[in-house]
Amino acid sequence: MLLSPVASHSLNVRPLVIPDDWKLDLRVHSRTGAFLISIDGRSQRLTEEVTLHVEKAAFSVKLVRIDGHSFINALKTKLSWGI
Repeated sequence: MLLSPVASHSLNVRPLVIPDDWKLDLRVHSRTGAFLISIDGRSQRLTEEVTLHVEKAAFSVKLVRIDGHSFINALKTKLSWGI
């Protein structure tokens, strides 16, 4: 399983790979008492009292691949890697 922070392309903040059978409970501490969470393009403001529970879903998702399109190549172009 991959936990990826916002701006994970930054050299200071890296994605975290963990075993897919782990179950995580996350608590956030903030100077303002609240934080913003973003999941799959949706954002929501939560308070410090909220505990986030993360675990692998009991189902899988089928993906479509388009011939001639590569996610890695699109990422390289957008981030100007190798230029």
